[in-house]
Amino acid sequence: MRNNRRSTGTYPTREHRRSGFSRRDLVRGAAGAGIGMSALSRGGYSGFAQEEIPREPSTATVDGTLQVLQKLDFHPDHNKFIKDEIAAFAEVSGWQVEVSEVGSLNSGEVAQRLVAGVQAGNAPDLYFDNVPVRLFQDLGIF
Repeated sequence: MRNNRRSTGTYPTREHRRSGFSRRDLVRGAAGAGIGMSALSRGGYSGFAQEEIPREPSTATVDGTLQVLQKLDFHPDHNKFIKDEIAAFAEVSGWQVEVSEVGSLNSGEVAQRLVAGVQAGNAPDLYFDNVPVRLFQDLGIF
C-alpha cells in the first residue's frame, strides 16, 4: 500500500481518498438538514395560528348533564383554556356539561371527590387530568 501523504500534516487530496465523503461534508449535510427540518416544522402545522378552531360534533349521546372533573394545572390560563375547550366541544355536540375543578392528586381532593360521588350514586362521567394538549390536537379532539 502506497503512502499518499506528501509531508507530515498534509492529507491526501479528494482524488486519493478511499471515500468521497469527508467529515466536513458530514457537518455541512447535518447543518443543511437541521435548517431544512427547522423550516419544515415552522410551516407544517398551522393549528396554532387559527382564529377559530374547527370542531365536529361527537356521535356519542349524553343523557342529562355530562359531569367532568378537571384537575387544576399549574397555570390558570391553561386551566381556563381546557375548561373552555371542554365546554365548546360539549356545545357543538349538543350536550349540557358541568365542569368542576379539583386540586392535585397529592392534596387528596381528587380522591375525596371521586369517592364521595360514587357513594352518593352521582360519580362524575369524566376525569380530566393534565394530558398534553398536543395529544388531543393530534387525535383531532381539539
